[in-house]
This record gives sequence, structure tokens and C-alpha cells, in this order.
Amino acid sequence: MTDETVHILMEYMRRFNARMDEFFSEQRDMKLRLSSIKHKMVNVHSDLTGMHGDVARIDLRLHHIDTRLARIEKRLDLTPA
Repeated sequence: MTDETVHILMEYMRRFNARMDEFFSEQRDMKLRLSSIKHKMVNVHSDLTGMHGDVARIDLRLHHIDTRLARIEKRLDLTPA
């Protein structure tokens, strides 16, 4: 091989290495973003689980209030005939 051929090959190898470095850098950034999204999704899931429990407690309290109101209406004879 001539010196010029070696020089051209070396230049292509430098460009290839630069592109690979850029690719790996972008890949690291994407992994960090994905990890961040995963953590946020876990937090959202946790919040939704908490909200589900809150809704269940509210539903239970409303059921008890409805039961008590029905007894009060019956006791005061306020129920429709």
C-alpha cells in the first residue's frame, strides 16, 4: 500500500471512530432518559395505587353514610310509600 492509501484509510478509521464515539454517547444519554422515565412511571404507579386506596375508603364511608341515612329516614318515617 502506498502512503496515500494508508493516509486515506487512517482518515476513514478516525471518522468511523468519531461516529462510533458519538453513537455510544447518544446511547448513554438514551439509557439515562429511559431510566428516568422508568423511575417516573414507578412513581406514577405508586400514586395511582394510593389513589385507588383513597377511592375505596371513600366508597366505604359513603356506603356507611347511605346505610345510616336509610335507617334515619326509616326511623322518622320519611321513606316514600
